[in-house]
Amino acid sequence: GIETEGANVIRIPPYPEWVEQEYLYFVASALPFWKNEILPKDKNGNVIQWKKIFGGKQGYRMPQDSKIDRDSVIYKTICTLCSAKKDEKSDADLIRLFLKKYVRKLYVFLYVQDNLQEEKLKILLLQPISTIPELDCSADNLLVEEGTINKDECRKVLSFVFSYERLSSHRNLDRLIEHMGVDVCPYCNRFLIRPTRNQRTGQLDHFRDKVNYPQFAVSLRNLVPSCTVCNHKKSKQSKEIFYPYMEEILPEDQFRTEPIGGFRYLLGEAGSCGEFKLTLKQTEKSGMSQQERESYQKKIENTFGTVFDLEELYQQQKEYVLMMFRQNAIWGAPYLESLDEDVRTMFTEEELDGIRYLRSIAPENYIHTPLGRLTHDINEEIKLLKQD
Repeated sequence: GIETEGANVIRIPPYPEWVEQEYLYFVASALPFWKNEILPKDKNGNVIQWKKIFGGKQGYRMPQDSKIDRDSVIYKTICTLCSAKKDEKSDADLIRLFLKKYVRKLYVFLYVQDNLQEEKLKILLLQPISTIPELDCSADNLLVEEGTINKDECRKVLSFVFSYERLSSHRNLDRLIEHMGVDVCPYCNRFLIRPTRNQRTGQLDHFRDKVNYPQFAVSLRNLVPSCTVCNHKKSKQSKEIFYPYMEEILPEDQFRTEPIGGFRYLLGEAGSCGEFKLTLKQTEKSGMSQQERESYQKKIENTFGTVFDLEELYQQQKEYVLMMFRQNAIWGAPYLESLDEDVRTMFTEEELDGIRYLRSIAPENYIHTPLGRLTHDINEEIKLLKQD
């Protein structure tokens, strides 16, 4: 099986600015803050209107406000904790009082002299969580001090404030996932996840789980578009893995075949899958510190082993790898030389690779192509074999 240890296979590229603007409209309709403190603004501080972002898109409605439930037990609990009567204060003011009194670290991050800092709120909602170290901790560690509030109660209140349920209740959320442009699960690079008109084929995984990290429950870059299988497997684990918005398997570490019973598979001969296994060959990490190397190795180990089981799952792709060798045997030099010279010069080597495997295997397209990373790496192996 895979001999080394693993990480998510591919990295999610930056989202276009309009996707972030759209997301802010969704979040503004779900959070108990003043909407104008969240909605996207231009350089002059004016709110960017929904029509300007999606003016020409038919049937795509602006998210409607999702009011918090003032009759709920948790809302009454917040009122009691803040010595406030029901409907006495606005939702935004009540939440500010709660954070100031019980979640000081989050209050200090978001407010200055009781004034919400819009740029800080947008950092919480839009930036990668690994770039906000002061908030990248469990809800227990956000408490002002031990004993001032029950920890479970604190988590429940923060989950009520940053409610993923209110966000996900919007009927157009599938369209938002579609606009995020992540077509293939970044954890495994195996399954298509882009939703169709009538079915959601993927899910949004909370990289930091929303129970212990409720402050990130509706943060865009804590939500990882992923396949149902990976989301389910990861939800049961708390082990360290690579963060798809910032990290991936290093390009120099590549999938390779390893012979175990013959070499007929190199010509793509039928029935020769048992002659080889797939491995992830790693290079020396001379540019990393010892601590960085150990962290990287642990993330590889968790992904290919206990978290996503990619060690076993990728062995199921051997028939696909065999097809790649077969295609190269068919598309060998004699065949290419038999083509008209004008035809041969019409395509670059990269384009010929895409035609050969019926998919683009450039690294920038991994996020759109199932098994794009595996296809790229095995193609590199085939090129090296040709040179040898």
